[in-house]
Amino acid sequence: MHKNISSGSRTGSYNISKTYPRNGQEKEHQDDSIFDDDDHLKTRYKDREQALKRINEELEKKSSEIFRKIEKYGLHESPSARDYFEAGQGDAPSSDSGTDMRYIGSDIDRPKSASVWNSSPFLNPNGSYFNVSRVSSALSSLDIARPESASYYEHVYNNNFTKRPLTASASVNQASAFPNHTESSLRRAETARPISDDIEEKHQVRLQKATESVLKCVQSKLVNYEQRLADMHLQYRQKIQENTMLEAKVKALEDDRKRLLKSVQTLQSTTDKISKSAESSKMNLNLKAQAFASLRKEMESLKRDVKHKNGMVQSLQTRLDRSTEENRRMKSQHQSTQLNMKQQHNEDRTALEDLKQKITQLEQQKSSFQTTLEKQAQLIKSLRSQKVSLTNIVQKHKLPIDEINDLSIEDDEQTENA
Repeated sequence: MHKNISSGSRTGSYNISKTYPRNGQEKEHQDDSIFDDDDHLKTRYKDREQALKRINEELEKKSSEIFRKIEKYGLHESPSARDYFEAGQGDAPSSDSGTDMRYIGSDIDRPKSASVWNSSPFLNPNGSYFNVSRVSSALSSLDIARPESASYYEHVYNNNFTKRPLTASASVNQASAFPNHTESSLRRAETARPISDDIEEKHQVRLQKATESVLKCVQSKLVNYEQRLADMHLQYRQKIQENTMLEAKVKALEDDRKRLLKSVQTLQSTTDKISKSAESSKMNLNLKAQAFASLRKEMESLKRDVKHKNGMVQSLQTRLDRSTEENRRMKSQHQSTQLNMKQQHNEDRTALEDLKQKITQLEQQKSSFQTTLEKQAQLIKSLRSQKVSLTNIVQKHKLPIDEINDLSIEDDEQTENA
């Protein structure tokens, strides 16, 4: 029995119609349709893999662009700053005890010991400060974590940081120009934050829909392959029944052949007897002329009957030959169908194993995407807390621009260490 399989749309449905093949062309059409279905599945999975690769490439481009922005604005943490955060945090001494003016207003993140307090975490070894005036506004619009390798920060420090000594006049000028710059940076951060959140939510929904559609497609394909296997088993049973019926017909034809051979032998014996009687009648021709004529007519009629019987025997012999040839052809077809069934069963089993492996790979990718999304959500929360702390500090104390940016860098370092 032959199946006409037409692949459906995305749901993976199949329309199965059963017909009886008349020749070998329909069997070839069946094999071609099955191979076309497998090729269609392969192309669909390749398209999905390419879509996932494109998503990964887009994420890599965004991360590289963010790293270029970080290098451009000179984000850095020096070794002295790392010592500052490793030493501990606490309340700083008051201004009456000789407090450095760089830490005015930073009551939240001051070291405990005087040695760490005097280590100047945001100074270069030659006494100059880092130019990080634009880092806070740039970081407020980013959603991806910074690289944490020390070699990267050393490269950024050597190439992108400028040195600027702090003087009394500069601090006064910066303090006077601080409110306008802070308001503009906070305004830019507030406008950029909802856009990045919307993009992240859309990206998460897109990934979730893609994984759900892939899982549904794979499940439907598994169900369809099981149905195809059941149909093939039913087809195999029907072929066995047809073979038994043909064997019974062959046995009946063999019995007819034996019976006809026996009748031919009897007819041959009768012809011999008639020939003998004809010879005896020839010897007695003068005495039995009339009897001979009647016997001759009878002999001619018998000859005609013998010819007719011989023609019937020949026709039956030709029919017997044709039936034997057809039996051989059906046996060969049966063997070929058995081989094709075995091959198809092996191919279906390998296809099912491949689909199971792909399902496990997709589940692993899903778990990795979920972990990355959780990390990015934690980073967003930390950046929001930094923003709130910055606004509180700005409202309490009017600080220069460099000190506020230094405090934002301190908050970023605290979130990374956490």
